[in-house]
Amino acid sequence: MSLTILSGEVHQIDQELDQRLKEFTSANPDPLAVERCDLEEIGVDELVSRISTIPMFSGTRLVIIRGLEHATSLVDRLETIASAVPTSTSVLMIAPALKKNDPLLKSKAEGVEVIYFQAQSAETLVEMLIKRADSLNTKIARSDAIYLLERVGDNPLRLRSEIDKLSVHGSITHQLIDELVDQSSTSKVFDLLDAALSGDQQRALKIYEEQRDQRTDPAQVMSLIIWQLQVLSLAVCSGDTPAVLSSRSGISEYPIKKVISFRGRISKQRVSLLLGEAMTADHRIRVERKDADEAMRLQIVQIAQL
Repeated sequence: MSLTILSGEVHQIDQELDQRLKEFTSANPDPLAVERCDLEEIGVDELVSRISTIPMFSGTRLVIIRGLEHATSLVDRLETIASAVPTSTSVLMIAPALKKNDPLLKSKAEGVEVIYFQAQSAETLVEMLIKRADSLNTKIARSDAIYLLERVGDNPLRLRSEIDKLSVHGSITHQLIDELVDQSSTSKVFDLLDAALSGDQQRALKIYEEQRDQRTDPAQVMSLIIWQLQVLSLAVCSGDTPAVLSSRSGISEYPIKKVISFRGRISKQRVSLLLGEAMTADHRIRVERKDADEAMRLQIVQIAQL
């Protein structure tokens, strides 16, 4: 059906992957319809074999592939891989570590779509929302544009999609956003982390269970927690402004602004300890195949108690 490479700014990749997963699983509730692969573990030949398999019981299939940086021969075989994808299968290749000028991202292979997410400041995204609303003959106040950004996250593709959807209802207000726009998993996991770091274990666990009710994968929640802890570590270890940190790190300014409020109430040592514990838990889930929900709940409790 399709082969898409998502690369660039990690936070925006996670948001795009989250949105695509939600859309796919809502139409295909079978958990076996989603397959995850790591090229560091299986290699290109095994990848071609897996994606070319036509599902026996599920009508459609989504294959998510990571570890592209470990497959040096991938660029030469990309068109072969794309041609092997059955019409019933969609393939997402996640490649945040690749540079924009990487040969893989510049490939013109038939059947391959490359989406590269460039880090953008919150101010730029707010201006984009206001201008997009104007072009659709509707209005959104700056305060409501900021609220939409906080609710959806800083993925320009999704922000544009939400503005287009909201514009048919006339002026875009805070109330309309609440009624029609789902809060992104990234934003919800930030609320989870906020509750856990504040010691509110019960609220943090409740948010996690809500995410599971929406079929958000535990590994994805853990990945978002690790990402936000990494951004938090960057903010805590530096006294720089979000704009300066964004410029130096290449991370979008938006997630830095989200975590910067923790700067005065958490030590470098605690962030380092939490990050180490989270990465250990992530290894248990992805490599050791331990009970994912049990590992996640234990991790949330540890964050609240450390």
